[in-house]
Amino acid sequence: MVSPEPAIFVRERDDVGDEFLILACDGIWDVMSNDELCAYIRNRLTVTSNLQEITAQVIDTCFYKQSRDNMTIVLVVFPGAPKPTTEAILAERRLDDAIETLISEIIQKNDNSSLEEVLRQLELSKIEGLPPAGLASK
Repeated sequence: MVSPEPAIFVRERDDVGDEFLILACDGIWDVMSNDELCAYIRNRLTVTSNLQEITAQVIDTCFYKQSRDNMTIVLVVFPGAPKPTTEAILAERRLDDAIETLISEIIQKNDNSSLEEVLRQLELSKIEGLPPAGLASK
């Protein structure tokens, strides 16, 4: 049964330690744990401050992880949240370039590669520097 009565918790906020608040429905939580989603968002905040982009990436990741439920996510960022860094942004660009090169190599080796085959080959590869959600987040 589904209850229309919400579970409500009141917590004091810590302006220094609190980073962000995630409000999401079960389409997100069905495929990502609290720890995994927090680690993923923390990582993405070091690359961009665009919250719309981050939440869209979360939904894309959940699609990749085969969530079959509706998905809604709201991300509220507090002053203690990580900020984008030049180092993280450059590492992200290097990662994107490495993945693109790997995809090109897979396609060149197998002219008739389907998307599923390319993804399977990527998953078998040891790709350094992936975000916490792994290849699913790229």
